[in-house]
Amino acid sequence: MSHRVSVIVPVWNMARFLPDAIASIPDVHEIIIVAAESDDHTFGAAHQLAERRLGVRVLSNPKKALASARNIGLRAASGDVIAFNDADDLWPQGRLALQLKRLDKEPRADVVAGLVTHFKELDRDRLAPAEHSRVETKIAPQIGAAIFRRSVFDRIGLFDESLVYADDWDLLLRIIEAQVPYVVLNMPTLYYRRHGDSMMTRNDPRKKSDVAKAFAMSLARRRKLGLSLAPVSFDRYLQEPSI
Repeated sequence: MSHRVSVIVPVWNMARFLPDAIASIPDVHEIIIVAAESDDHTFGAAHQLAERRLGVRVLSNPKKALASARNIGLRAASGDVIAFNDADDLWPQGRLALQLKRLDKEPRADVVAGLVTHFKELDRDRLAPAEHSRVETKIAPQIGAAIFRRSVFDRIGLFDESLVYADDWDLLLRIIEAQVPYVVLNMPTLYYRRHGDSMMTRNDPRKKSDVAKAFAMSLARRRKLGLSLAPVSFDRYLQEPSI
């Protein structure tokens, strides 16, 4: 089955990383860059990429937050499959084809994720972690590693804009609670760049409080639905990819 894939790329103050993020995405139906007002030349870099590559367009995000950017992109997207890529991360070569293949294989899946490889140094020629870069690959609740049928968002709603952090965790928890068919391929589907300007390196107390809020909301929903209150383990969804 052929699919139209919409990739949503939020960006704020990441002009130096954005070209790599876009270059790592293969030919798709559309790439929607959602740019917030920045201190660097993010808007200029985004519009240059849109001029150079067919199917790339730029939208504005007045709130700067990731959740609002992702929702702006979702409302504008016209594909039947949705994917995300933060402006400082990259997609491993070939990941999308394998995820789309699994999406339509039986038993059916509506979300196909994968492992996340953390790295610091990039090989610009290969758009992959440099050979000398220290890497760590693991299962992580990172939406950039996943693809989603559009119907998933019709079913569970958009990102929670009250969360500055952990909006992706909240979304995946809601997906699991709703028993949406979910698979994690035992292969890297995201290169996560570690650097000093990342949101996760900020000394912001909301990081802990938002994560706590996301899990507290999940527990409240599970109590209401009569679901297990045991900690959610993403390992249970792990599968070997079918090559």
